[in-house]
Amino acid sequence: MDASRYPAQVFWSDEDEGFIALAPDLTGCSAWGETQEEALVELQNAIAAWVDAARKAGNTIPAPSSPASDSQYSGKLLVRMPSALHAELVRGAKREGVSLNHYAVFLLTKANTAHGFETNLNKRVEEIKGMFVLIRQDTCRRYVSTSDRLCLSHFNVKGSQTATTESLGHLYRAF
Repeated sequence: MDASRYPAQVFWSDEDEGFIALAPDLTGCSAWGETQEEALVELQNAIAAWVDAARKAGNTIPAPSSPASDSQYSGKLLVRMPSALHAELVRGAKREGVSLNHYAVFLLTKANTAHGFETNLNKRVEEIKGMFVLIRQDTCRRYVSTSDRLCLSHFNVKGSQTATTESLGHLYRAF
């Protein structure tokens, strides 16, 4: 099977500090590269390996799909909604002085953009929380280590790890 027939998606990953290429037709098939081109070349190798592994395992190998293009979509959408929502949308369009269609497109675009922003923001917040946890753990280790030395020198305890842990157990539990 020709690996180049499978559609690919390429995007930049801050986490991986490089480009990730995916073959959406083949679950879990991806590759990394410093450039988009390198990621795509690596993806061809990953596709070949994926297909080979599936064949050896006796699994079904999906045929390459045709990539979706904007020309496949008419731009028309029929939506069923409660009449109260329909009325509220009509009132909103009148307030804005635009057609119902224009107003609905505006709201959908706004919601879609906000969702993407919120998703990225939440991801960043979780990354930052993780960094703070690591910093706090490192700070606690340094503090406990310094406190251990001070306690040991104050009580003339020489190198007893058990005595250190017992004497500063409250610090370990606090964090």
